[in-house]
Amino acid sequence: MITHINTNILKHSHETKKLAGNEIVVNAAFNDFDEFLMSYVSDVPGGGLFVKTTKALPLGSRVRLFFTLKDSRVPILEGDGEIISVEREDLESVGGMVIKFYNLNEKSKALLSRLVKNFL
Repeated sequence: MITHINTNILKHSHETKKLAGNEIVVNAAFNDFDEFLMSYVSDVPGGGLFVKTTKALPLGSRVRLFFTLKDSRVPILEGDGEIISVEREDLESVGGMVIKFYNLNEKSKALLSRLVKNFL
């Protein structure tokens, strides 16, 4: 579950990326690849991910994505996204948000292509 959402400067892969003052960075570390797979939402055109969080962003928010595995600083998915659905936590469901992917880097596109072909 994401409990931290960074909104200004992110150090990643030994470089600092300065982002526009209003750009939001979602930096999520999954425990393992299985957790990442279980979060993938296949019915979002172009791909998307359900991110469990108690700090869901407003619907329509544009975000910069950096998804890693917990023990690695190397991103498994990097690009841009938009919040297309927000789920509030209640007795029947886990809170979080669905992020639709767009403008992913080539490595991320290749990963998603393999993921859909082999696992979903």
